[in-house]
Amino acid sequence: MEMVIAMGLFAVGLMGLSLMSTGLSTSNLSARRQAVAVQLAGNKLEMLGQHDYSEITDSLEEKLDASGASGGGVFERKVTVEEKTEPPWKEVAVTVSWRLKGVHRVVVKTVLAPG
Repeated sequence: MEMVIAMGLFAVGLMGLSLMSTGLSTSNLSARRQAVAVQLAGNKLEMLGQHDYSEITDSLEEKLDASGASGGGVFERKVTVEEKTEPPWKEVAVTVSWRLKGVHRVVVKTVLAPG
């Protein structure tokens, strides 16, 4: 009888370790994707800063991978531009989103002026 109880407790312990390991793995993947999303947003802002001011407009890129190449990835990168006057400037927001047990997103904003 003691052996059966010991085996039951051992099985419950192993199940707990297994669930904890799965949770840590999901957290690790989520953290990696968040880091990639921040990098993708920063890269886009850097590229926009090198464009002519008049060419900075809204855009959407889908299925990006970690390098920013399109075609097979899990990331979506959306640029939203709000134009202001007096003096002229643009508020630019880059939103990178992905799905992992729900929708996650990172938003990075900046202000760009002509010249």
